[in-house]
Amino acid sequence: MAKVILATASYDHTIRFWEAPTSMPTRTIQYPDSQVNRIAITPDKCLLAAAGNPHVRFFDINSNNQSAVRYSLPFSLQIVLRLSLSPTASPP
Repeated sequence: MAKVILATASYDHTIRFWEAPTSMPTRTIQYPDSQVNRIAITPDKCLLAAAGNPHVRFFDINSNNQSAVRYSLPFSLQIVLRLSLSPTASPP
């Protein structure tokens, strides 16, 4: 049976991964620039997108590296509050 992982994000500048059945934290990623406003997982379950101020960053879900930023998209807006991923799009 595959592990079920839950991802959460917070105003404390962190993204946390949890083992859902046991409620045990498995990994914490620091998001140093700002609080994390939204997260989304790509359909292939390889990347986690995190929206903050003023970036959207894509993190490698399967990496043991604490930062593991694969892509970073800067925005001219001060705050990114919404995030949506296409079910058919592939990363750049």
